[in-house]
Amino acid sequence: MKAVIVEDEANARDLLRHLCEKYCDLEIAGTAETVDEAEILILDTKPDLVFLDISLPVHSGFELVKRMDPVDFQVVFVTAYDAYALQAIKASAVDYLLKPVAISELKKAVEKARNQLNQREQLDNLENLIHQLQAGAPSKKISIPDGKGMLYIEITDIIRCKANGRYTELFLETGQKHLITRNLGEFEQLLTPYGFIRVHHSHLINPSHLLSFDKSDGGFIKMKDGSEVEVSRRKRDDLFRGLKNYLV
Repeated sequence: MKAVIVEDEANARDLLRHLCEKYCDLEIAGTAETVDEAEILILDTKPDLVFLDISLPVHSGFELVKRMDPVDFQVVFVTAYDAYALQAIKASAVDYLLKPVAISELKKAVEKARNQLNQREQLDNLENLIHQLQAGAPSKKISIPDGKGMLYIEITDIIRCKANGRYTELFLETGQKHLITRNLGEFEQLLTPYGFIRVHHSHLINPSHLLSFDKSDGGFIKMKDGSEVEVSRRKRDDLFRGLKNYLV
């Protein structure tokens, strides 16, 4: 694959180029330090993959993606830790690397880019990400691969998530149920910032759809869809803390 690197720090840029050429069998078509330079470089070289630093002079890396129409290349964001940026990226299933870049993570990201090359799925995810960023707040919608393409689900529509082996069942307010090829831990990480609470090793709930808590039989909660969800003893405190924060 042909790649370009958009990074304003010389040391980071040179290191990433070295790692890409040595460990990832990539042709680096060029590098850029700003969004303006990157736009010209991408139009000129037509890369398959762009390593894009989020924090750039004048404009952020997200601005570059918004300028490109269409986005006909894969994007791997490179960033120092930023909770909002990572949350937005994860919600859209876009690859990212944390600085300092680890060789193992770089190789995984490149391999994923190779596998997704020419797939419309990644481009749809980027469009979804840009829509979130333009809104100026964390996304209220998540995009999830369902085997046939992508599901775009309003977070407020999710009543609960239930573990099913290495998969997760999503139960929606519409009455629909989706089996997703992600484990419950991934959904916990993704949805906790939106108030979701892990009440059992197999259950994650949206408190906005909670009706009542019953202390009998070890404890369970009733949800708006009529379901009863067991609350494990060791998760009771987490439930009460989560409800306190949610109600406040």
